[in-house]
Amino acid sequence: MRQKKEIRAEVSAKKKALSMKEVERMSLELKEQFCQLDAYKEAECIFAYMSYNEEVRTMPIIEQAWKDGKRVAVPKTYASGAKKNDKGVAIPDFMEFIYIRSMEDCTKGYMGIPEPKDEICGIDEAGDLDLSKAQVAEEKKVLLLMPGLAFDRSGNRIGYGGGFYDKYLHYHRDVAFTLVALCFDFQVYDRIPTKAHDEKMDLIIAPGEVIERKDS
Repeated sequence: MRQKKEIRAEVSAKKKALSMKEVERMSLELKEQFCQLDAYKEAECIFAYMSYNEEVRTMPIIEQAWKDGKRVAVPKTYASGAKKNDKGVAIPDFMEFIYIRSMEDCTKGYMGIPEPKDEICGIDEAGDLDLSKAQVAEEKKVLLLMPGLAFDRSGNRIGYGGGFYDKYLHYHRDVAFTLVALCFDFQVYDRIPTKAHDEKMDLIIAPGEVIERKDS
């Protein structure tokens, strides 16, 4: 079986070869497929990643969710202070989903990825954190869009290596998540390497097909 490092490099190269016009076009097609799912129609709240670089765009889905009267929450990365870079700056090491009501609630965040603004994330002007003042999403049944580099036909996923989503899901075991991935066709493999604790996608939406999770 091919190794994660090789798969990551292959998918990254193919993504970088895409034009923004291609990304936008295919993202709209995937949005149409996603919004036809019963899981979407029945969902009251959507947790969506904020797309970056050549990822499948999620803004069309977020905007449609608002039009359909659904709540929307997106990720905010936080730093506990446990990890610091060589300049002594704290590195983000955990994540929460924060309710947003428009894109005006967001700004450029960690790694240049859009995130909710500090004022709705419990961070004051001095940079101090009080999560009790954040608009943290506390849903018990959630349709969650998972980012990733590669997926297989059993629902397995290779992420970007940060571990934010795996950690988030681990600490929210009381929530009934339906995990959905949106991806381009070259991101789907017959089989990818996995570990026992890796989270499986319930649904993978690729151009022209919906792949349902298979447990083995």
